[in-house]
Amino acid sequence: MRIFETGKRGEDLAKGFFSSLGYRLLDANYRTKHGEIDLIFMDGRVLVFVEVKTRIKKSYRDIELLIDKRKTNRILKSAEIYINNSDIEFEEIRLDALFVELKSGEPLFKHIKSFY
Repeated sequence: MRIFETGKRGEDLAKGFFSSLGYRLLDANYRTKHGEIDLIFMDGRVLVFVEVKTRIKKSYRDIELLIDKRKTNRILKSAEIYINNSDIEFEEIRLDALFVELKSGEPLFKHIKSFY
């Protein structure tokens, strides 16, 4: 599976994962000059910006290191643009990460709420 296909598959699985938790999808692959936000959801009254990382091999050791300060800042800048260009009502925002492992059988998920 190629990198793009792996990422797309992970994002599709992530949509199902968050939907099963009751989150409502607002947008996917939101692009700005600062970068891309993979998925944007509402979790009740919380606006959630999600970074999805997908791997074929088990990669949960030090996975938090995959989203560094630079990447976090780019997501925050893109989130600010999203908020300024939308009329969404929310009480707070949150940045989440979802790590998807694609091995044989069912995919494995590790969800980290508020990673910054």
